Amino acid sequence: MVIQAVFFDIDDTLIQHSAAMHAATVALHGRLAADVPFDEFHARWKAAHDRHYRRFLRGESSYLESSRDRVREALDPATTDAAADEIFATYLSEYEDGWALYTDVIPCLDRLRHVPLGVISNGRTIEQKWKLKTLGVADRFRCVCVSEALGIAKPASEIFLHACDELGVAPGEALYVGDQYELDACAASAAGLQSVWLNRRGIEIQDRNVPMISSLDNLTIEMAGE
Repeated sequence: MVIQAVFFDIDDTLIQHSAAMHAATVALHGRLAADVPFDEFHARWKAAHDRHYRRFLRGESSYLESSRDRVREALDPATTDAAADEIFATYLSEYEDGWALYTDVIPCLDRLRHVPLGVISNGRTIEQKWKLKTLGVADRFRCVCVSEALGIAKPASEIFLHACDELGVAPGEALYVGDQYELDACAASAAGLQSVWLNRRGIEIQDRNVPMISSLDNLTIEMAGE
């Protein structure tokens, strides 16, 4: 089937999200927890992030509540709202300073300029759209579907189907590219889209049932369905 639209994930697909998070955690550790070994601090911060960000995506807490809970779990349960907000703002500023496109993004988008492009991303709407604008690629995408605005998060099929509706294409005519095997590649495939797993980290998965690439340099719309 001919591909009529291509959708991308944002974090760790287009933008170096994990590297930015790590740099922000290093900066936060230097300011707040220099007496705690970095590996220990990083493990606590990441565990708190994973737990409370998932709660935010499920609609169980607001982004503000989840950020405060993240600070309290990683640092001190007695942290006041005001102090938690200040700490998280410091982290967020450092994280934003670390945003950068992967070097393979612009060449890929240039190759696909003849195909309608879109984004399907979990996260906070204002932040995800600001990433695209700040890094100069917002105008490349005809639709940007973010879980917070829709009240639907990956891996739910509905977010993929909503994006297809926005571009007026059938799911089977759309290709989705993301860095997480289950959350992106398998979820998109289950929703009826063609999908490609962008495996930048060289993860080994047995019985893989979607095409895999290690770089967007290797992405072609003809490879869908291989």
